[in-house]
Amino acid sequence: MKKIIASLPLLVIMGCRSDSDIMQIDTGGIGTDTASTTTEDLSDWEGAVLEILSPTPNEFLALGEESEFEFVMWSATGEPLDPSELDDVIWSSSVDSTWSGFSAEFDDDDLGVGTHTIKAAATLPTGQNVFDAVGGVLVQHEDAGTYAGLVTTSTEADEIQVSCAGGSVMVVDAYGEGGYGEATCYLGFQGQEIELIYEFNLEFEGNDAAGTVEVMIGSWGIPFDFAGNVYDSSITGDWAGSIAGFADIAGSLELERISRDTSWGQ
Repeated sequence: MKKIIASLPLLVIMGCRSDSDIMQIDTGGIGTDTASTTTEDLSDWEGAVLEILSPTPNEFLALGEESEFEFVMWSATGEPLDPSELDDVIWSSSVDSTWSGFSAEFDDDDLGVGTHTIKAAATLPTGQNVFDAVGGVLVQHEDAGTYAGLVTTSTEADEIQVSCAGGSVMVVDAYGEGGYGEATCYLGFQGQEIELIYEFNLEFEGNDAAGTVEVMIGSWGIPFDFAGNVYDSSITGDWAGSIAGFADIAGSLELERISRDTSWGQ
């Protein structure tokens, strides 16, 4: 009986302790920390500049041939940046609304005939829009332009042979498909000076030039077949025939391109 009574204070003490004192649970730190968030550093892109490397201002691009288009990105301090991080890259032309490009660097042969202002635009990772543009980019056929040179003619009648030479100008259209030219020379014959006026109408296929040359003597025009070549910025060719059966005539044309202008004679 004394043992039971002696044990009562201990039971009372134990019964007064809370559950948290009796059982402690180790949570291992789960749910005790808040997840941290990392912010991307875009400081290198603040004030970044887009620069077109190619084409360059006033550059000539041959129609139908591949040309390089490229831009680079610079930081505000002049360090190169990776253009693959850009959004909404777009190239455009002031002349050809159907033409476009969608990367920092590519080759293309679809840009149409004309004098273009080429623009490249993009959105930086910061959300800022940037662009660059180059003007005066000329696209036309490699053979197009204005040519100048010499026409020579020799004529033989009644065993008398005379010749003349004069200046000639021809323009080849922007597509390189055809050419129109004129020339003049003065032929001395039997004490008279005869003005010969030439009109050339040519078509081009590859390096071949063919068409007609009409020789005007006064109001009388005589057409002759022309055959020649267009190659390496030059046009050459010949023609020959008879003038009403009483005189033989032969001529040649030698021209060099002096500019890429195709507006002469328009």
